[in-house]
Amino acid sequence: MSTETSILLVSDERAEQEAILRVLRSANPHGQVAVEDNQAAALKRIAEERFHCVFCQLRAGAEESVNFLTEVWNCAPNSGRFVIARGIDAETQIRCAFGSHHYLATPLHPNAVQAAIASAQAQDAILPDDRVQILISRMRTLPSKPSIYFEVLRELHAENATATAIAAADQERRGYRVKADTGGKLAVLRPG
Repeated sequence: MSTETSILLVSDERAEQEAILRVLRSANPHGQVAVEDNQAAALKRIAEERFHCVFCQLRAGAEESVNFLTEVWNCAPNSGRFVIARGIDAETQIRCAFGSHHYLATPLHPNAVQAAIASAQAQDAILPDDRVQILISRMRTLPSKPSIYFEVLRELHAENATATAIAAADQERRGYRVKADTGGKLAVLRPG
């Protein structure tokens, strides 16, 4: 498992930013920890760089952090997403869960941050294919059509089921052609 994990902290709370950075850096001593205090700049950076974890604490509160992390999920679904807040209400907690985000209470506990980083590293080790990570990320939400759910279940129960085959079936279902080479790598071809 790689110890070089890249982290982005998105925080516009200068007073607490340094304390959070100390915990993130101590939990990730061999990796990169970057900071953005502006949501637009953070989204631009996420589109340009791969971050294993995105931690977010916004002055506007946990609900706004969840909204921002949902935008992160749309452009980088294979990043671990963490809301940092003093407290979180039940409705925001449900939105957090359905958006595959995680909540960490402040003050941050180093063990909780280490567990979050380990989770992101494990995801990369277990699911090295970005397309499979995206599929898994999407499947944490309720399927838009029951047929998608049953199709994935059918693939999961097949004798020769692999995560790559399930991702390929998902791509084909959405109208893309998928071609596998002899090494098992998949090429996704756009329709037409």
